[in-house]
Amino acid sequence: MRALIGAMGLSVVLTISPVSAAVADDDYYSNGQNTPRPDVRPYNYNSTWQTAIDRAINNWNATYSPVRISKYNNAASSITAQSYSDSWYGLYTSCSPNNCMYISLNSRTISASASNFSNYVTSITIHEFGHSFKLAHRDGQDSIMNRSRNRNTMINPSSSDVVNVRNYYPGFPNE
Repeated sequence: MRALIGAMGLSVVLTISPVSAAVADDDYYSNGQNTPRPDVRPYNYNSTWQTAIDRAINNWNATYSPVRISKYNNAASSITAQSYSDSWYGLYTSCSPNNCMYISLNSRTISASASNFSNYVTSITIHEFGHSFKLAHRDGQDSIMNRSRNRNTMINPSSSDVVNVRNYYPGFPNE
């Protein structure tokens, strides 16, 4: 009888373990927005920056997810590209959980590191929008949220990024 109970206990542990590993992959960022539909103020940069930032917005909007980023003249949210003395490439800051954020792009560090400038800017902008959609860093994974991704080539949210956004915002339609 004791051997049977021990074997049953082991069976239960093995059945539960895979479920726990899958859940750990879906960590969310607490300072993200309560909506996947942000409005950002229109920005006006030279065509190199403008095209790359627009592509980041279009690449998120093209996913089968509830994400819809729009430009709106009176939006509280903004995207700023300028030279900062800090070492980061991009920075997401929430000004409220209700659709207000600032995305800052560091032209100094981006220019120093990019071999494909447009892709680099697109990758960083998509990553920062990911934080606004509650996505945490996912280092070691094929994800736009991986801090060590190749920013010169990875310019789209991964399928797991999209699934995590869909899972976080179940009340919004996926388009």
